[in-house]
Amino acid sequence: MDPFDRTSRKAEYARLTFDLDADLSTMFNWNTKLLFAYMTVDYTTPGFETNRVVIWDRIIRNQRQAKLKLRKHHNKYALRNHPLTFEDVEGANLTLHINPVPYLGIMYDKPMVSLPFTIPRPTKPKA
Repeated sequence: MDPFDRTSRKAEYARLTFDLDADLSTMFNWNTKLLFAYMTVDYTTPGFETNRVVIWDRIIRNQRQAKLKLRKHHNKYALRNHPLTFEDVEGANLTLHINPVPYLGIMYDKPMVSLPFTIPRPTKPKA
């Protein structure tokens, strides 16, 4: 929670737990300096057609680091909607993206896999 953000005390945050198994070693070749892997949550709201929040990232510098096996891993960055609530969010997609960074040439974004999920509604305390 950011102590300088006035909205952070009122906002809903989503904490995700995910497993990830990926062997990205085949993406390395003579022109690959590193891979930048990141995970996004994509969803729509009535006010905005496209919402994309980065929740996790990793820099992969060699083929040995390219074998990812994460268990019960949590989001690295906060998942918070702009209107401070997830009330109008019906469904979302969790997407793994890979950016190969070449020694020479153009960078590109490669979405690898996308999985649908539902952001749960907060439970209200019983009176």
